[in-house]
Amino acid sequence: KSNRNCLIGTDAQRIFTEICGKWLFFSAKAMSRDGIIYDCDREEICLRNKMIENAEKKIFLCSSEKYGQTSGYRQCSVKDIDYIVTEMQDKERFKDLDGYKNLIY
Repeated sequence: KSNRNCLIGTDAQRIFTEICGKWLFFSAKAMSRDGIIYDCDREEICLRNKMIENAEKKIFLCSSEKYGQTSGYRQCSVKDIDYIVTEMQDKERFKDLDGYKNLIY
């Protein structure tokens, strides 16, 4: 069911094209073991891409149930972000992220 309280679509993209943020905290549906971040809503992907482009620092919030999963649309790669925040303490789970070290537990 559509969330009418959510700002999405071309109007939202236009607004976020003009906004530059210092920090962007975002989440998505999934992150594969090779560091690709996915989501299930194309509209949200487009909007989030605008926010990622304009933020100085990008912080991905990744809970344990999202890691090792995929979804319908590719958002970005961990190479496009600055930090991953997670509750997972096992650093071995992230060993396939091509040396990615900016993890916050």
